[in-house]
Amino acid sequence: MSFKTVQDKIVNTVFNIRTANLYSSRFKKHGPSAPSVLWLNEQRQLKRFEIISNSILKAGFTPLDTIMDFGCGYGAFLEFLHKHRQLMPAHYYGLDLSSEMIEFCQSKYNLKKASFLHKSHLDFDVGFSVLSGTFGLAATSDVSMWESYVFSNLSKIWSYTKNAMIFNFQYTDSGVSKISKERIYYICFDRLSLFLDRLGGSPSLIYDQSLSKDVAVLMRPS
Repeated sequence: MSFKTVQDKIVNTVFNIRTANLYSSRFKKHGPSAPSVLWLNEQRQLKRFEIISNSILKAGFTPLDTIMDFGCGYGAFLEFLHKHRQLMPAHYYGLDLSSEMIEFCQSKYNLKKASFLHKSHLDFDVGFSVLSGTFGLAATSDVSMWESYVFSNLSKIWSYTKNAMIFNFQYTDSGVSKISKERIYYICFDRLSLFLDRLGGSPSLIYDQSLSKDVAVLMRPS
């Protein structure tokens, strides 16, 4: 194992721990609500879920498919799927780094078709992977290190996603990615384009006027 590989694993572990602590802290402060997972309000959160669900349907979703929700938080997307029965998959897997959030979901949602797991990745394939604002709150002020972490995780998720991966970022028009004083990560389009080219597949960019400075990506196999 090379020195860089070892270094990358250490950085990944450190950022996982920091991210878990950041969201656990927000969950303790805000409880099971949109602000705990960095949404301004529930209306914006639901708009994002609508964009995700439309993307899933566009990519050929059927009730026989499986969905992984990476960064599931307090289970809001599962509730959305459950209310829109045509979107409920054969099985839903909610993953989160925050043990507090996973424990909350495990105690609240008693569904045979849903599992909540305190882990960073799956070791089997899924039909669809969903990441709703998952990497918006940076665990560092170093934008280069954070982008490496984000891209590495997205690449790994893509490797076990069969049908489509849907994720979103806040973006900046400045031409240089940045992390704000509040630790919000903004990607520039040059970096996004380079990453999507390297990832492979067929990407579609999705914008909605009600979600300013937000871009969603629907990635499907070529």
